[in-house]
Amino acid sequence: MIIYHILVRLFITTGVTAALYIGNIEYKTALTILSVVYLFLHILINFPEEKDISKYISLTVDVSFLTFMIYMTALPYLAVFILPVFSDFLHNKKDILLYTLLGTIPVGTSLYISNFSEFLFIPLILGGMAGMIKLRQIFIQKERYFRQQKDEMENLYLKNIAYEEKLDQYARLFSVIESLQKLKDGKLFFQGWLYELDEILSADGVAFFDFNERKCISTSGIKCEKEILKYVTDPIQEFKESPVNELLGSEYVVTLLIENNETISGVLIIAYRFKIEKREEIYRIILDYLRCYLKEKHQYFNLTASS
Repeated sequence: MIIYHILVRLFITTGVTAALYIGNIEYKTALTILSVVYLFLHILINFPEEKDISKYISLTVDVSFLTFMIYMTALPYLAVFILPVFSDFLHNKKDILLYTLLGTIPVGTSLYISNFSEFLFIPLILGGMAGMIKLRQIFIQKERYFRQQKDEMENLYLKNIAYEEKLDQYARLFSVIESLQKLKDGKLFFQGWLYELDEILSADGVAFFDFNERKCISTSGIKCEKEILKYVTDPIQEFKESPVNELLGSEYVVTLLIENNETISGVLIIAYRFKIEKREEIYRIILDYLRCYLKEKHQYFNLTASS
């Protein structure tokens, strides 16, 4: 923006200086030096960076410079050079009003020195202002359109992520059901099933306390800590920042309490390094499958023992 700002003033300086020499104006050397001072003054005002207050100071300098030049040269059409400055004041109504009020000074001076006989530059200025405002409105509409398109694309992207997460959850759910069915059909040993469950859930360790056989089976990423059992009270529990997390060294732990006829058959412990998305549906299915599996297994061993 600073480069554009300086280019506009360079254009004004060049135009005014050319008018001085084309019109063979008296004191043209001194006025040329003043034009160069005007340009460098703008560079000082906006260096090292352009600020909001800078454009108001710059407008004051522009109006003062053009008014003085119009008065000294008696060239009314120099008022047209106030038009390029308008591009800095298109952002809101307050800026447009301020520009219009200050812009009337060089325009009024031009009318005065021409004895109100030269006024064709006024439609030129007004037409240029109207064109800039229209162009600004077009850019605003385009910007609004592209912003809407961007928002729609972001919404589609977020929806796509949500759908992918749903598909991932369903794929994980089907994998768990398939694994449980293999366990129930005897195609997997229980410890092998624990390792498979560990992999499907992307867990850091899975352990199972078998109360019927009074033993604990676990994958390599977790230890069988019996102290955990005293904190397990509900069918499905989640632990964060608790003694259970400290015992296992995991940020997030889920436990499944398997009961049959008010008798506890076992506790499944799933440890995660980080908090993961809700998987209650998966845990419910695991709970129901294990309840049936352990009940059938217990009944089978009872029948074998009695025979």
